[in-house]
Amino acid sequence: FMRSKMLDKVALTENIVSTVDIPAEEKVKPGDTGICVTRLALIGQAEINGLAMEVKSIDGFLDEKTPIVVNRVTEGLILVERRK
Repeated sequence: FMRSKMLDKVALTENIVSTVDIPAEEKVKPGDTGICVTRLALIGQAEINGLAMEVKSIDGFLDEKTPIVVNRVTEGLILVERRK
């Protein structure tokens, strides 16, 4: 198998130089403000710092276009509450 140089024909010879995007969760910190894009029936879409992302409400149900503030970010989950 090795003598036929078959492995050389199928082996990867290029270097991979691409990078992975930073998740939105790392761009958001507690205290950042935003607005609900969809109704938060505990989980929904919100725009925070100009980025659309999935968030979870700790204030229960929040209607669309409700102002929100980030309470905390844990394990890739963004917890938000109604802005007071």
